[in-house]
Amino acid sequence: MGVTTKVAALRKARGIAAATLARKAGVSRQTIYAIEAESYIPNTAIALRLARELGASVEDLFSLSAPKKHAVKAELLGSGGLAQGQAVNACRVDQTWIAAPLCPAPRFLSDSNAVVARAADHEARIFVRLVEDSEARSGQLVIAGCDPALGFLQSLAARKGVDVVAVPASSRRALEWLRLRRIHIAGSHLEDPATGDFNSSFVAGAFPKERMVLITYALWREGLVTAAGNPKQIRGLDDLERRDVRFINREPGSGSRDQLDRFIADAGMAPTKIRGYSKLADGHLAAAGAVAQAAVDCCIATESAARAFGLGFIALKTERFDFVLRHDSLETTAVRTVLDLLQHATLRGKLEQIAGYDVRQTGRIAAG
Repeated sequence: MGVTTKVAALRKARGIAAATLARKAGVSRQTIYAIEAESYIPNTAIALRLARELGASVEDLFSLSAPKKHAVKAELLGSGGLAQGQAVNACRVDQTWIAAPLCPAPRFLSDSNAVVARAADHEARIFVRLVEDSEARSGQLVIAGCDPALGFLQSLAARKGVDVVAVPASSRRALEWLRLRRIHIAGSHLEDPATGDFNSSFVAGAFPKERMVLITYALWREGLVTAAGNPKQIRGLDDLERRDVRFINREPGSGSRDQLDRFIADAGMAPTKIRGYSKLADGHLAAAGAVAQAAVDCCIATESAARAFGLGFIALKTERFDFVLRHDSLETTAVRTVLDLLQHATLRGKLEQIAGYDVRQTGRIAAG
């Protein structure tokens, strides 16, 4: 922190010469000039004598100035193309700074701790300028995943002093970021078609030499989301081939996309016959939002996304959404705090009653 002074302004306003003030304060004239130039910070006794002679309080004469923030290079989570001055959340994962973009279309400005300073050498790396002390967010925990209900965990963790930075990502992208040590926890709902189990085989393949832990966040239902009242009378996947049904798909690498492709393959359907198969939405809420705005008639998403917009929902499958993390992360205070919240009645109540999730396995160690 620097110190800003108003000694010169008050001295001149009172018509007091620098030499006179120096004599009364018991210092040299050069010291007064150095104080006024903010190149010398006086001790308590000198500050009190200056305040007495100028008829002001010490707080009137001196104040802490905000520290000058320098730009740091950070790995960008998500797509590039951020403009200078755009808000991001920045924090350290191991020894690397990462920057997480905010939701582009919230109703209110999202809280953040940094802005983009300038573009760097490529889209995956940018320069960010912190707008608050890094110590203020020492309890940050970066979780990447696609579950819309991560917001419940964010708000409850904040009450415990942990700042959860939730980054939207498909399951495969989240696991890749975890492998690269860009995040602390990956959220995943990838099903192994050979066993019917979720996430374990994918984690084993991505981290063959590391000890990993899978902890269940919740079980959810995935299905077709329709407009309220289902005016197109969509009943199942077969209706996606109708010419009057406009569909929006999920991004490759997402568990929802995997499930859809498996569904239509098992049904012997042709993707080319689905109007909108190549039209993509990043995330459950984005897909459901397109339905809510009447841009499309149907999408595949979680029941929580349908509930958020008051839309119709046709369940297709129950899935398990797990948190994936390294075993040694369990020793950190932030991770322990968040995992303790999985047993909290308030979080379970929100997951069950608002999102429509099954919480009987919430907090259970699925593998590790």
